[in-house]
Amino acid sequence: MDSLPSPKRYITANDDHGESYFSHAEPTELAVGQDMGGAKLRLAYTSDRPKVVLTNDHDLQQYQTALKALPAAAMAALVRPGGGTNVWVIETPPGTKSPLHRTVSLDIVIQVQGQIKLTMSNGDSRLINPGDITVQRSTLHEWSNPSTTEWSRFIGIMIETEPVVTKETGKLDADFRM
Repeated sequence: MDSLPSPKRYITANDDHGESYFSHAEPTELAVGQDMGGAKLRLAYTSDRPKVVLTNDHDLQQYQTALKALPAAAMAALVRPGGGTNVWVIETPPGTKSPLHRTVSLDIVIQVQGQIKLTMSNGDSRLINPGDITVQRSTLHEWSNPSTTEWSRFIGIMIETEPVVTKETGKLDADFRM
């Protein structure tokens, strides 16, 4: 049996003027980092993070509290304050798009069904396919489903970060252009 095609990984960044773009710091194709008896491990991204408390189901209690606050607090709780992590399943109907927005977060996005188009504030875009990974680094962007018939589903793992500070525009705060 042939192996699966190599997943693609898109890393985003901000320039000195606060304009968002697709970084060329690493290749798009994810290389196999280790072959463990046929299982291929590919490291898509890594970062420092605070330690999560799992003892006495502390993490599950926080999750249950957050669930009770939905949907009213969904936008406010998109990114968990204090460096915590939110895992979102995001489903986009055919032919629709999100507003142009920036969250002050590191988002690991995995496309699982359909396609989604990711457009940066500089106008550059990529068509993201199932299995592709995007490392969204507090950039101004929008998501759009190019299909007229098929829904898109991706999983977004969002971790609060410090705001990006650029040389020309200074601190880049959260920005939602509804």
